[in-house]
Amino acid sequence: MYINNMSSDTVSSLLNVNGLGYAMPPALSVATQRRMVRAFPQVTTSANGGQIIYSLQTGDQLVYGPGSYMRIRLSMTGGSSDADRHIDTIASLFGRVTVSTRSGQELCRVEDFSLYVSKHERYTTPLAKWSRLSDPCVVNTDLDFAGDHIVAVMPLSWIPCFKNDTLLPSQLMEGLRIQFDLNTPAVAFRHAVAGTPVTAFTVTSNIHLDCTTLADQFSRRIAEVSASDGLVLLHKEPFHTIVNTTGTGLNFDVKKSCSKAVSFMVISREADRVSSPTLNSQNSESYPFSSMQCQVGSTFYPNSPLLQGGAPSKSISREVYYYVQSQCSGDFDNAILYDRFYVTTTNENFAMFCQKLTDSSDVMSGLVLNNSRALICNATFHSTADRRVDAYLMHLRLVRVFSNNTTIRD
Repeated sequence: MYINNMSSDTVSSLLNVNGLGYAMPPALSVATQRRMVRAFPQVTTSANGGQIIYSLQTGDQLVYGPGSYMRIRLSMTGGSSDADRHIDTIASLFGRVTVSTRSGQELCRVEDFSLYVSKHERYTTPLAKWSRLSDPCVVNTDLDFAGDHIVAVMPLSWIPCFKNDTLLPSQLMEGLRIQFDLNTPAVAFRHAVAGTPVTAFTVTSNIHLDCTTLADQFSRRIAEVSASDGLVLLHKEPFHTIVNTTGTGLNFDVKKSCSKAVSFMVISREADRVSSPTLNSQNSESYPFSSMQCQVGSTFYPNSPLLQGGAPSKSISREVYYYVQSQCSGDFDNAILYDRFYVTTTNENFAMFCQKLTDSSDVMSGLVLNNSRALICNATFHSTADRRVDAYLMHLRLVRVFSNNTTIRD
């Protein structure tokens, strides 16, 4: 009797909840076309030490960054065997990457891009994805030249402003300028000690953009919002700091003002490794800090110094490995194994220090940094050496895209 008294809307709702709704689902797509569009650089082929510059012309199409990639055709001179042409990742070819709007405003800049990818992307990319990228992105590979060149790809999502799932609007993409500064062969490759180094390389590339065309009514609506309020985009921007030291003490502040500091990474390398042709320039020391702590105002991160108590080893490096992993990716889902923190093999070290600065999982959380409230790093090395320390402060960057101009705020 109760069932017979139910309204038709109630009956329909119950059927849907129990997986018995067989109605045709509504068509919710706002796009009329999606395809890959190829873009070419200003100069077809660029040599080591030079630049690759793209000026994108995507028209009224929106671009999906994580689906876009760069195709790279690499040719090299020198290197008597595969082991003499070892590369950390395909990103090792690039020293600096700069992305600018058509009006010349700097949208994103990554200094020492090869190091940034080697550490930040390795730690924050899920293991399954990184494993599948290993072959197409020639990760930690001795390059086999069956012919006179190899072909590899680099995800554009390794550049921070292309990492988000939000489609990049045509108002931003039209005329967007991407500049890749190429490294020297000594930084990009390493060769066997008794081998022959790579003396030169050339890159021929093009970018494949994952483009979407919207239906007219939706395109008009986005244009209206862009003209009135602006289209808001957010991405995590890295700010790079370099410190050279020869002693056991390390103390420096990060000279960056921002409203949302998200995380902080510290990477230590032997100074002679950075441009050594026989060593992998992107690999770091085994975790070298006997004490590490950061400070913002009166707050310390962690509350008491993170101690290792001596040279890295299997018996004393466990805590720092756990701490860094918990700060980089809470689920520990990445390609960095424990022995990469204390390993003595000179070309397989990926240790670094990392500290979260957010107070919640909210994308808008973070610390305010300015001239009177700086981020200070206090550390002690377990031994003296000539070192170069690279620090990356990840902070939130807000990009508001209007019809004819863009405003950028940190």
